Amino acid sequence: MLAALNVVVPAVPNTCQPRAAHPFLPIYHLIGNVTSDAGGKVVSVEDINDVSSVFLWAGVYHVFHQCCQNHWDHAVSRDLVHWTRLPPPIVPNMNPTGVPHPDWYDAHGSWDGSLSVPHDWNGITEPVVLMTTVEGAPPGDAAAADRPRSIRAAAATARSRSSAGMAVGMAVVRPTNASDPYLVSWTKDAANPVAFENGSAIDSPYDTPGQIWRSGDHWNFLVVGERYTTTDPTLHTWRKVAGEQWPTGEFGGQWFSPLANLADGSAPPAGSPGWMMSVGNGGKYALGDYWPANESWTTRNEGVTIDYGPDSAWEAGQFAGGRFMNIGWFNRGPPMEEEERSEEPFPHERSFAFAQGPPSAGSAGTAAGLGGCAFTTSWEVLPGYTNIYNREPTPTNVTHGTLEFVGVYGSAQACFAAVNASSGARGPFHSFTWNDYSAATAAAYKGHCWADTSFTWQGRGGAAGQTSGRGPGFPIPPPLPSAFTHDHLTGLREVAYDPKLGSLVSQPVRELVALRNGTLASERGVRVAPGTPHVVAGTGAPHADASAADVVLSIALPTMGGGDAAAVGVSVLANVSDDGGGALAPFGGVLTLVNFSAPDANGTIHALASVRTLNPCGSGSEGVAQASFPILKGETALELRVLVDRSVVEVFVMGGRAVFSKTFAPSVLYVPDTHVALQAWGDVDALAASVDVYSMGCGWTDPPYQPAP
Repeated sequence: MLAALNVVVPAVPNTCQPRAAHPFLPIYHLIGNVTSDAGGKVVSVEDINDVSSVFLWAGVYHVFHQCCQNHWDHAVSRDLVHWTRLPPPIVPNMNPTGVPHPDWYDAHGSWDGSLSVPHDWNGITEPVVLMTTVEGAPPGDAAAADRPRSIRAAAATARSRSSAGMAVGMAVVRPTNASDPYLVSWTKDAANPVAFENGSAIDSPYDTPGQIWRSGDHWNFLVVGERYTTTDPTLHTWRKVAGEQWPTGEFGGQWFSPLANLADGSAPPAGSPGWMMSVGNGGKYALGDYWPANESWTTRNEGVTIDYGPDSAWEAGQFAGGRFMNIGWFNRGPPMEEEERSEEPFPHERSFAFAQGPPSAGSAGTAAGLGGCAFTTSWEVLPGYTNIYNREPTPTNVTHGTLEFVGVYGSAQACFAAVNASSGARGPFHSFTWNDYSAATAAAYKGHCWADTSFTWQGRGGAAGQTSGRGPGFPIPPPLPSAFTHDHLTGLREVAYDPKLGSLVSQPVRELVALRNGTLASERGVRVAPGTPHVVAGTGAPHADASAADVVLSIALPTMGGGDAAAVGVSVLANVSDDGGGALAPFGGVLTLVNFSAPDANGTIHALASVRTLNPCGSGSEGVAQASFPILKGETALELRVLVDRSVVEVFVMGGRAVFSKTFAPSVLYVPDTHVALQAWGDVDALAASVDVYSMGCGWTDPPYQPAP
């Protein structure tokens, strides 16, 4: 088996990249296997996406997710801190794991699905997968020659619910050895594909089945608010039940379970809703009551959001032992240029062209007046250290990992022209930075032009049907993406029911604190005055690196009266510059902002939290998401926790009442100084704050990929 695996699995990945080599690759979030050539250039980043399961089995935590648009991948952990990637558990045309076996029913994709594990409420006796498949041709099917064209047409409209001629079905997959705590090997049932009665077959690979549960003499699962049922104990014959009313809005696997426990592990109090059901990409749940006697559902709270995005997608929620776990997929990341050049410097961000020219003299590093710039002049090079690489660049140092010195030029346009002209020989380059020739930067670096080759995507060897070296997939070569996306997951979270709120809250698993490996900053009694940002000392270049950090902030609530507006915020991955008066002003990075209302008659403050990426040129923000949440009578401080992992930012407000998943993806690809900054706005007095910034270590075992744990 291992010999076969060696054919389809890429080289051991370099998962925990030093920031000097790859400043945007996360180090403690789950990412796709990343491999580099001898020169350090990334040659493969696996395109991971939809999460299919998170559960506990024989003392091992498991996460299953889609990879490369055709198969499942698998990561495990014993401590919820360090993760190991195992061989792909389900791959088209392989059965069991790693053993070639021509299965026509999933020849073009072992698609999305759900993995159900035994619980006292679901009647399952061992783990089982029910998944959608993209079919090849059954033996003797004369239409086989036409099917690749149909799949091509469907693939061109990604995430469309139209089948566009795709031949789809479902299949059952079980562990080859259920006593193996790592569940390394999986076998597709010989009776596959699943049979559907009474014309109730699915017609799209995005009709993802939810988890299976047993009720009396039959089993059920949900797809897009419709219940399928069977009395077949092998789970191979199903029919859709018409006329029932179940919550809708979920097409990514409609997970259904008893209500989560409280944060302390105790059961919900009497009178609480009994059940919860995902109704929005796994980040939104309906709370209600399930009545197995007549297979019906009553909604009490139709929409409880546990992740407001804006960059999370397709989350899995599932009990892992007695804890309800949640993990999702980030659906965007730092921008890249497309392989084919255009006259515009960033064809995927047309609003950030160069028509407005470079900033005026003296504006380097400031956050104002730069209009629609598509570069940043804030990239100061400091002796002995830069905010990217721990070495001093000079014109004779031709390359610094993925950063390449191009030359000295008098304008941003000339720098860009030189970068573009040299791409064929040394690129492709995806971004550049120019140190303003007239600005007060270090004299040795005025006008220096740098080009970034980060995240260069290579072709997959040109082999039709091969995706990232992982076995047969679509019969078309995968396209070169226009952005660095879909390659990492959110952190693992624990969802709890809060009876005070009648809602769900979501927090990072408590074990994650064990990954803290140092304290970058700890400040008490900080006075944050409106209009005067407080940059947390020790969190940015050249002295520290808070690009992988756990930030814990407590800031006093403003005294509200007469309807006055007030807001506080925290920036991470921020650059800083002199504001002209000797003070450091943060700009760029990711900002979390909380706006407060005056308390209502019950003493409750109805606050509005938001998150956004700040453009480094000072021209506004993008990727904004908002969430309303309550601050209850008697609570005196706003509590924020921000997990930062280079290009991943997760924000947890007031113990998880509002949660954001954000990727650091500005319109301009630049590397931040990583400062943490506190800010306040409005007609309020200075607010007292406490902040702790912990550095985070590598969240992967060594080696990160283990085919035989």
